Amino acid sequence: MRNRKSVFAVSAIGLCMAWAAGCATEVVAVDPPDDGVVDSSTPDTSKPDTGKPDTSTPDSGRDTGRPDTSTPDTSTPDAADAAPTTRPGDPVDPLAPKPGDMCPAGVQVNDVISRRCGKCGTQSALCEAGRIVGAYGACSNEKTAADACLPGEVLVSECGFCGYQVKRCDTTCSYTEGACLNQVAGGCAKGEVVYLEGLCTPVENVRKQTCSQACVKGAPEACAPRPLDALTVSQTAGTTVTGNFATTGTLKLPLLNTGTCPVTTSTTIQSHYHYVRINNTGADSVNVTISNAIPAGSSTRPAVTFAVYDGGTIPADRTACTGAVTTTSPERVTLNIPAGGSIIVHTMLDTSAATQSKLAIDVKTNFVGAEVAPVPDHVLTIGPNANDTVTQAVNFVNTKTTERPSTGTCPVSLSSSVVGYRYIRLENPSAADKLVDVSGDDPLDSVIAAYPGPDGPLSGARGNCLTTVNDFCPTAAGIATADSCLTGLTVPAMGSIVVYYSPYSTVTFGAATLRVTTKN
Repeated sequence: MRNRKSVFAVSAIGLCMAWAAGCATEVVAVDPPDDGVVDSSTPDTSKPDTGKPDTSTPDSGRDTGRPDTSTPDTSTPDAADAAPTTRPGDPVDPLAPKPGDMCPAGVQVNDVISRRCGKCGTQSALCEAGRIVGAYGACSNEKTAADACLPGEVLVSECGFCGYQVKRCDTTCSYTEGACLNQVAGGCAKGEVVYLEGLCTPVENVRKQTCSQACVKGAPEACAPRPLDALTVSQTAGTTVTGNFATTGTLKLPLLNTGTCPVTTSTTIQSHYHYVRINNTGADSVNVTISNAIPAGSSTRPAVTFAVYDGGTIPADRTACTGAVTTTSPERVTLNIPAGGSIIVHTMLDTSAATQSKLAIDVKTNFVGAEVAPVPDHVLTIGPNANDTVTQAVNFVNTKTTERPSTGTCPVSLSSSVVGYRYIRLENPSAADKLVDVSGDDPLDSVIAAYPGPDGPLSGARGNCLTTVNDFCPTAAGIATADSCLTGLTVPAMGSIVVYYSPYSTVTFGAATLRVTTKN
């Protein structure tokens, strides 16, 4: 046997017995780790197997126990977890002492106590005689961003395939949004209509399948020519109607080339497509914006090309469209639908390689009847003297958005970027024309345009601005606080102009400052 050397480890025993005078130090012998050398010790000398047969009684193999007579479980399986309940936020910190409570430990009479109030504001009270909390003062310094909220608020909304999504307001007065939960497995979007192809003769015929309000696919109808999907616009300004559809699965048409109508068709790209009729059942014309949206159950919008046609039937000539064909994401068109009239929206996937795709079409009602010029959000009187400066605080919110005008020399086109915006009327009460410099303060990356007053431009005249549309401010303007500016604008005597002010980015909202300096 090879020699092994013992090593000694000294450890303090952490637990002393009750009868011990103190903790002892135990010496423990520990074998060294195996070094991989073959063991040359004496072999095992235990008795070998004698080779005699096993004479024990063998297992009979028969189970003589009684059979299981218990009743199978026929109870209903547990239902999916129910959605949480919507609840309002807490107007004040519920854990802070209330008026009439004892002052917190360590707080003395005449000390000031503060608590959170509103949207992360603060309010204070005195610790009064008897160490009782007095009345709190007004709430101040609340967050003013459009998405600020009251801590503890819970919002529950439907999402996906009859699932639910929870938004909670945290202690920073900001929402955190969870994933879409409890969706119907293999489900579909409520009311979604698809047309199953390849099941009929002739091949152009389809079987219509409608999704139920429980997000379950319905039984397909009999083979028939493909019908025209339809949406009816809302008669309430600001309301959006959404339709979930699908392109053809196997049928394709030549992709329309972009540009002003009439257009041409591609000689190389065959595209899956879809038609939907947009109906106005009201007694007045309706101005709508039609957009390519994100389909239910999806996280992205498909890349498509949009074309529009007057009337309620699929056009015999697809190139004879109305307005222009657009493919700039997010694809949208703004137009009027006459009273009792209809239009056709033709959607095509941008590439021939694309497979059948789900679609979502948003139709937002901008106004009903004759358009009324938008009233400015703010009115600001300019200073009467040279170098007088006035400012206007604004707040951009995601409920007031429009297409941002493209930058450059007026007139301009509208970009595809939809941003928050405000109109500010600049009034000159003096008897002389005034020149002003208008700027948007840093750090907001902003865009500024100007129009004749007193109101904002009609939707069709938004490109007819004064001078230029800027998203920068030249150093020569000498406005140290500016991100963007327009200089030398004329505000007529006893008159006004209207300034368009917006973020450059589609995802920027919140507070900003417009600055106006009189130059003469």
